[in-house]
Amino acid sequence: PSCRKAILARKHDSGFFGALNLNGKELTGSIPPEIGRLVDVRFVYLHNNQISGCIPQQICFLTLLERLYINKNQLTGSIPSNLGRLSNLTELALSQNRLT
Repeated sequence: PSCRKAILARKHDSGFFGALNLNGKELTGSIPPEIGRLVDVRFVYLHNNQISGCIPQQICFLTLLERLYINKNQLTGSIPSNLGRLSNLTELALSQNRLT
């Protein structure tokens, strides 16, 4: 399944309560910039998939974000510098990718 479609579908899910839990769903493709529109999200679990590409800068718009698990994917590129400005972020898992 496409990572983009899965994330956008969750945006319109009436059962969405601040957690984007898509770990281990065999998602492919990249994390879409539209993830930045999920402003109420506090937990993002996208680990253990086949997601590729860069981490979009728009992920830094998630000011309520407390946990970001995107480890065990095929992500490349650099870690967005503004990620460090997310004051509520207490858990960050990026290992087992190809980030620089």
